[in-house]
Amino acid sequence: MSKPHVLIFPYPAQGHILPLLDLTHQLVLQGLSITIIITPKNLPLLHRLLRLHPVAVQNLILPFPSHPKIPPGVENVREIRIAGKYSMINALSKLQDPIIQWFKCHPSPPVAVISDFFLGCFLIFPGI
Repeated sequence: MSKPHVLIFPYPAQGHILPLLDLTHQLVLQGLSITIIITPKNLPLLHRLLRLHPVAVQNLILPFPSHPKIPPGVENVREIRIAGKYSMINALSKLQDPIIQWFKCHPSPPVAVISDFFLGCFLIFPGI
């Protein structure tokens, strides 16, 4: 029997990513399999966790969607003013379709999704 699989989707700010990584570590210790959605520039924040749990934790690297109010290459809130957080949320909402496609094709789709409050648009997935 395979381990229960959970999808983690943190808001791209260190103060949001790091606590979810701590939670991920605890979930893995309880026997869960985890996939974390991350953008390329935020991937280094996962390196320690991926080294600790190379089998139980996988990453789903998705390119950060473009947005007219976010400069190219920006993928973390620390790179923009706080006023840009709404643009960040709007840009991230464009990831819903690629995530749903991943979800539908995954051989062991997640039984739960843990996302940040700011990413409420991702709370509806097929099969959950």
